[in-house]
Amino acid sequence: MTKEWLHAQLTHCGREQESWPATTAERKKLLKDMVANGECATIPSEIQTVRRHMLEEYKAANQIHCEKFRRRRKLAFIALKTPSQKAQYSIPQFLRKYFLAQDGSPQRRKTPEPLALHISSHRRNFLDAMRRVPGLYTASSGSEWDGVLFVGWNHTAVQRAARPLRPGPRSPFGGRSIAALELPERHLSEPPREEIREFKLENAIGSYRLKHYKYPDGTGYFGQPLQLNIYSTYNGGLQAAFDVGDLTGVMLLAADPYTLRRMKAKAEKGEKSASHNGGRHNDENGGESNQNSDDDKEGGEENNDTGEAPSGSSTGPYRLRLRWRGREIREDVIDFDHRGREDDGYIDFRDAGCTRIGGCVESDSDAGGSFRGRRTGPPSTFRKGTWQMYSEKQYDFENRDRWRR
Repeated sequence: MTKEWLHAQLTHCGREQESWPATTAERKKLLKDMVANGECATIPSEIQTVRRHMLEEYKAANQIHCEKFRRRRKLAFIALKTPSQKAQYSIPQFLRKYFLAQDGSPQRRKTPEPLALHISSHRRNFLDAMRRVPGLYTASSGSEWDGVLFVGWNHTAVQRAARPLRPGPRSPFGGRSIAALELPERHLSEPPREEIREFKLENAIGSYRLKHYKYPDGTGYFGQPLQLNIYSTYNGGLQAAFDVGDLTGVMLLAADPYTLRRMKAKAEKGEKSASHNGGRHNDENGGESNQNSDDDKEGGEENNDTGEAPSGSSTGPYRLRLRWRGREIREDVIDFDHRGREDDGYIDFRDAGCTRIGGCVESDSDAGGSFRGRRTGPPSTFRKGTWQMYSEKQYDFENRDRWRR
């Protein structure tokens, strides 16, 4: 309790300075007695008047400041030249200029044709705002979190404009086309996959070269090629190994959350079975882990899935949700569980032949992110072990015995 604070409280409680005791100790005792007797329960009228006048002055000054701020924002918005710049500067002003009336109601006549936008920052917030407008549609030429974003009232026109561009050195929207960004052509031993018209899970099995937004040249942190290898069906979904630069590991893919949860539960059941029965995990380039015969039999029966297409558009893209486990390369630590989410990202297959993909791997750190890729051929020998190799038990073992590695 400082002397200044004590004097302010005595004044606040209505005690005139002439009536204060001489010493600080006596003033403290006086204040305690006043609080105990309820003398400080009400604010004196003089102080209430001062407070009311100060609040009125503050409101007037704040109103003037807000008006100046809105005027500066409006002038800065008008000075921007392209719709993309306006969308990234202020989403409410962008909507009022192109799609909404001043009262917030939709105005289709303002912008009848779809807008092509390059949104690099706050893309999630922008998409959420667009989806809250009734009748407004969005589509991306890449995955949901990269590529040119198209916004408009006509769903068919938006989807047509967002179709991936044909191979070429440049796109008409100023950036590299999706096909031009990808490196290798398809494997010569495969049939022309562009002729496939019906999507099945088996169509996705193969190897893919990737480009990550952090590694646009397709080369990872240690110079390794970024790749995805989908090598088999599993319990109604797919198994894959991946390397996206800062993350590497194994992946489970399924068309719906229920199948994904079932696959994850079976993989963790195998993990517990291997732990109780003395099963041994293989190395990174090995095959399956040793489990009991019942699990092997069950997995063999459930691997014969129907291979039906994911729900959604009949012409693509075809989205598979994913769960992953693996290792963060920079920190060299196992990442094995991501609580509170139904999935850890997705992969969009652009056509029924699965020649091009785009997607996102979500991580609790900044190691994940969006990627895109092109099919290079049938499944390769690239493996990153099994689901059990990235378990909580292995994580604890490495934390305790890191000096052994």
